[in-house]
Amino acid sequence: MVCGQFFGHWFNVNVAQHDVSDWQSNLELMLHELAHTVVKSNDHLVRDFHETVGRLGAKLSLLVAANPRL
Repeated sequence: MVCGQFFGHWFNVNVAQHDVSDWQSNLELMLHELAHTVVKSNDHLVRDFHETVGRLGAKLSLLVAANPRL
């Protein structure tokens, strides 16, 4: 178990269940946790949660496309 802080919020990651060398998986996890922070809900069934994950992913994609040296 690893504990970390992301945008001022603490979260735990079970590294036995998460391959930290898989960067896509790492980004998916960060987007997922950030969406909880933005929506202020731990409920995965809230529509805003899923929409927020999509918006964050799209913004991240556009940011990287505009700034490939990131």
